[in-house]
Amino acid sequence: MRHALAFILATLASVICVDLPLFAQAPRPGRLSPEEQAALVPGWSVVYTSSANGASDTRRVRLPALIVAPDDAPTPFLPPGPFRAVLEGYLKMGLRGSARFQLAGQGSAMVSINGVEVLRSTGESLEKTAAVNVELAKGYNRIRIDYASPAKGTAQLRLIWSGENFATETISTDILFCDGRPEALRSGESLRQGRELFATRHCAKCHQSEAIAKMDARLAMPELGAAAPHLRRGGAYGAAWLEAWILDPRKMREGATMPRMLAHLPEAEAKQGAADLAAFLGEGKDEPIPAASQSPADAEQVGSRLYENLGCIACHRFTPPGEEDERHRTSHHFTSAKFAAAGFLEAYLAAPTQRYPWTRMPHFRLAPAEQASLAAFLRQESKGMMEAIGLTGDATRGKALFASAGCAQCHAAGEEKAAPPKLADVLGKPSERGCLAPVPESRKQSPDFAFTDDERKCLQGFIATQGESLAIERPEEFAARQVRSLRCTACHRRDGAGGDLADVLEAEGRQGLTAEFFPPLSRVGEKLQPQWTTKLLEGKVTKVRHWLKARMPAFPARAERLAIGLSYEHGFDVAEESQPAPSEVATAAIGKQLTFAHGGFDCVKCHAVGDTPAVAPFEAPGINLAYASERLRYGYYTRWMLDPGRIDPYTKMPKFSPDGRTTGIMSVYDGEAQKQFDALWKYLKVIEK
Repeated sequence: MRHALAFILATLASVICVDLPLFAQAPRPGRLSPEEQAALVPGWSVVYTSSANGASDTRRVRLPALIVAPDDAPTPFLPPGPFRAVLEGYLKMGLRGSARFQLAGQGSAMVSINGVEVLRSTGESLEKTAAVNVELAKGYNRIRIDYASPAKGTAQLRLIWSGENFATETISTDILFCDGRPEALRSGESLRQGRELFATRHCAKCHQSEAIAKMDARLAMPELGAAAPHLRRGGAYGAAWLEAWILDPRKMREGATMPRMLAHLPEAEAKQGAADLAAFLGEGKDEPIPAASQSPADAEQVGSRLYENLGCIACHRFTPPGEEDERHRTSHHFTSAKFAAAGFLEAYLAAPTQRYPWTRMPHFRLAPAEQASLAAFLRQESKGMMEAIGLTGDATRGKALFASAGCAQCHAAGEEKAAPPKLADVLGKPSERGCLAPVPESRKQSPDFAFTDDERKCLQGFIATQGESLAIERPEEFAARQVRSLRCTACHRRDGAGGDLADVLEAEGRQGLTAEFFPPLSRVGEKLQPQWTTKLLEGKVTKVRHWLKARMPAFPARAERLAIGLSYEHGFDVAEESQPAPSEVATAAIGKQLTFAHGGFDCVKCHAVGDTPAVAPFEAPGINLAYASERLRYGYYTRWMLDPGRIDPYTKMPKFSPDGRTTGIMSVYDGEAQKQFDALWKYLKVIEK
């Protein structure tokens, strides 16, 4: 009998092609091995496949969401047109429980959870698919979405859920993970890093490319159009600093993207070349702004306070470049030596984007007195001293070298524009020489970018393509790059990480300040109207959190594209906005009644309403309600009103509807929460600022 049972089991295993030990079982839902857990990375993986040519591309996304306009490509590496996408990852549950899942968007989709199909939509509108209740295991629940774009119109997908204790919402990024080991995912990320390096290191400035020449700049990768700093004020820099920077930028600032242009020359010739270039650039001396007189006490008290309040301390340090810093902050050690001319540092703080629109330095719109105080503090703390090379530079030779060494490919140094590309196209060809050579002997006269082995590999992988991806940009990918590049998480938390300012202030702050509350960025794409975000990033918005000492910086060159990208991350179109259902009784007048204390929610206790100030904000001031409907999407507003603590555990905003259906104000709509919140929304839209 025992032998017969073994024979039957072996036969069944061979029939179903199971190459596993006898009695092996798939892991129970929720459980992963230690090796699998160690390989997890935040977000989900997505495999896009073009319906036109079958090509595929894999990347990681923050959320189970996507949006692609009819004439757009789903990724930079695929052609425009119909596509399929497979989104896969884990949803980590702290406890076992049930949740109700549903889809939003256009196209067709199938959703499986822990290997079981739970949702399927074959029509064009995903909203028509009925929501389904699913039992989730404690731990890691594997979810897969097979999606196909619609025959016409925008491709759009959002997986949303609700539970016994929370209303319908997007899934929090804090509990989404995927396996980071698949080769296709690592290859896709490597290709993207190579593409980013090609653009940010200005490779196209020197290398001719027919594909790049023909591309539409409005649709192409934005970083390709990011001109390097204009050097018309070269004479305002300290001559010794300028010589040292030309010889080796990375000794002056860690992470500098400027290459060593004279690395191929013998040391003596390189030093003479640096002196000649510094002499040439030194001829450009705009009239400097007179520096305001500041005493050391002013610098210590006023400038130091600004340095900490504005969050400068989260991105900068005063220790020398090369010294270890766990947060990889940019050194201010040589700032005083760099901005040598009187008033030059103040002028830079007044308008950081003037000579370099794509600078990562934020524009804080400082008042003149603030510029002077902050500049005085920076000079006082910047201890790095420079020694001149000791050679006499020749401006005529420097001008010739500026052109022949390739400096003019990226920089303008006067009224003349940068020279056109002059080298052969490298795209689609093997690239182990020139700038990408691993050893100086193979680099010859090419600039030294000090690429790491990993960066060199990523660049070589990208250059092996024909570069068509440079002509296409996905807003959500641009947003991800810029959030990282601009160090937004130095102050803001995003996806469960960031917000370093509090720790930095505690460890290094001199004023005894504590970090103020900065709104988290995890949901900003579904929270804010893109038009508002654009104005905010352009510096055109009145400060709405007036009680904060910190200020939202402006990045005008990136503003519109970044705002669109943040929205696309969540699967929201720019113009997409739901509104309350039409109702004859839900009026602005009733909403106004609900704003005040008697018969309402007493919003005016913490919030100003137009010109009417808050009654008693104390330690919980709120944003002026006149800005609410201009800032917020209606869907986010509704979720916030139903349960603000779920979105922000630290908020002082009360929960007016404990059960998610009714409030304590029974005299209005019989206490029906949604109708009351809709009436309030209508009032918010008519408040005069």
